[in-house]
Amino acid sequence: NSPSYQHVLLEEHLHWVTSNWDNFRNLDELPLITFAEGCTSYRSAALEALAKDGRPYYFSFVSGSFESIRNASSAGFGVGVLPEDEIDDKQVVLTAADGFPELPTVYVLLQTKSESRVIRQFCDLLKNLPDFNRKQRLDS
Repeated sequence: NSPSYQHVLLEEHLHWVTSNWDNFRNLDELPLITFAEGCTSYRSAALEALAKDGRPYYFSFVSGSFESIRNASSAGFGVGVLPEDEIDDKQVVLTAADGFPELPTVYVLLQTKSESRVIRQFCDLLKNLPDFNRKQRLDS
């Protein structure tokens, strides 16, 4: 069995978002906007946090696209989970003060069998690509 190395490519701080929390504040079940099963770890982070909190929910919108999730939460379809760099000015971030459990930080990892200089350079290259690095893409 060869050793395995994990290279952190991206660290993402997750947040609960919606366009207008007052629309959903008094509902028995939270209308949840989420990625399709298996798309990202955001879905499992949201479901685990809601289960731990004992909060009932239903899927109001499911997609595999960041833009669709962001647009659905901006349009008022429910409450979604997005990384900090994907939140726009049409969304409100919901916190513990609004009754929402904290979400974890998630990581995009590259797992390799090598710790070589070439692998580290490759990881650095990936981290700096505009299509990979959302913050860099949004700033340009």
